[in-house]
Amino acid sequence: MDQNSTAECDGVAKLLGVAFAGLHLPLVSVGVTHFIGGYSDPAPLVLSALVGTVFASVLTLGMIWRSVAPRLQGLMA
Repeated sequence: MDQNSTAECDGVAKLLGVAFAGLHLPLVSVGVTHFIGGYSDPAPLVLSALVGTVFASVLTLGMIWRSVAPRLQGLMA
């Protein structure tokens, strides 16, 4: 396996990890709110899911940009 394909596999693995974390972060925030916070009403759980979704989208887009930006700069140069 050459160096270029190894770097590409690492990039794909990193993006899959970020996507996995981004998908599960809202669920984790709802679980923390319910089990640790003791809330069972729908309003706090929905608010927690929304906050987790916003945080996950910021995290996911930021990590994707960090992975893709060097490749785009290499293509433009």
